[in-house]
Amino acid sequence: MLNQKILIKFFAIENPLVFLYFTSLNLSEYDNHKTGFQLKSIIFFFLQILFISAQPVIKSLNIYSGSPSDLPVGQDFTIEFDVKNEFTPELKLKFLFCDSQWNPYERYELENRGHNFDEALEYERLPNTVQGADFHFKRKYPSQRVTFPFSGKWIMQITDMFENDVYAEGYFIVAYDSINTNVKITKDQSGSFSYHNNLNKTIRLSASIMIAEKMDPFRLSHIEIIENQKLFYPIIIERGQNDRERYFEWDASRKMMFVARDIYPGNEYRKLDLRNKSKYVFPDSKAQFEGIETSRFFDKGNKDFDGGKHIMNYKDENANYLNITFQFRPHEKPSGSNIFVVGAFSDWIVYPEYKMTETDGLYSLTAEIKRGQYDYQYVTGQLNNGYVENIDWNFYEGNFFETSNTYTVLVYYKSNENGEYEQIISHKIVKSGGL
Repeated sequence: MLNQKILIKFFAIENPLVFLYFTSLNLSEYDNHKTGFQLKSIIFFFLQILFISAQPVIKSLNIYSGSPSDLPVGQDFTIEFDVKNEFTPELKLKFLFCDSQWNPYERYELENRGHNFDEALEYERLPNTVQGADFHFKRKYPSQRVTFPFSGKWIMQITDMFENDVYAEGYFIVAYDSINTNVKITKDQSGSFSYHNNLNKTIRLSASIMIAEKMDPFRLSHIEIIENQKLFYPIIIERGQNDRERYFEWDASRKMMFVARDIYPGNEYRKLDLRNKSKYVFPDSKAQFEGIETSRFFDKGNKDFDGGKHIMNYKDENANYLNITFQFRPHEKPSGSNIFVVGAFSDWIVYPEYKMTETDGLYSLTAEIKRGQYDYQYVTGQLNNGYVENIDWNFYEGNFFETSNTYTVLVYYKSNENGEYEQIISHKIVKSGGL
């Protein structure tokens, strides 16, 4: 009897509808075995409903170092996100140190136990006028509780308090520099055959490295070049690589150079500005009102955010989530390929869910996006077992030396500490400035 009354009291606080249902029962019949069995069944049923409805949905997850539109590379980071949940969420942040392929290490020495999670999360209620989310979280790291002792790639997981379910993941790169890297960018020309002369325009990026005397030169493994915000599509130059497009040079002492000659400057990104609530009416709007979008292969775009985004402040009463429809009519489509929308709202990951559907030559896709400003573009690719492969970033967007981009260069070293791991020993951020 006591447990049933306590449970009913809990439901009365957490869910008024359940309370009304239980008060309609004849409570004097609790001692009746049949009624007691029915009550337990009803309680179990509502527990299931509450558990399902309590699953939080994470939205607008953003991890950045510096300003909210910056690539998450550095030593200090801000993590913020919205949560759609009926009640105040009970969430936990877990931090995992990874190799250069984003695979978490599973060694005790690299788990950073005791400082690899945060569960004392505090939330702010979003304004009552905001549709699509209920709470907002924002906090800076590292903190007294959370530290990042290893230089390299990290994954942040948002889980329940028992770490049974992972609701979302965010990615960032901790970079503690121990050497200097000099990066130079010049115009070049691809030696590979292209379907148009525009695509013969490439950038030559060279990274000169002088390693410290205490370092083993054979442990310096490779470099990564991240263009703008394309965190998961880096240009990789391996130690020992030697072909016309990418190669490695070493003076047999402490000086090394990595060179890539096949970097396409591309075009400035398309821009989506959802701040105007009169133009972009809640809940459904089109991405562009100047007509259906087409190829920009021969049209140089205007200055963009280098792939960044400016999400509307969570305290703004108009910071709603809108259903935005993209419409694109291509001049042609490569055989066997699909067309996708990719941008700052998808963290520049070409997801299968962002594949556009075709009707009479018009391709469209609707995505939920929070009010703000976002860079985006259209790409082609092929679906294979849930992944998008052979992505062509320039087929519809063009390729111009005048395009201004940001390049982040990461230098990897196989550290022999803590059982060996891939350590970032230098990072350099340079802008092409338009060549």
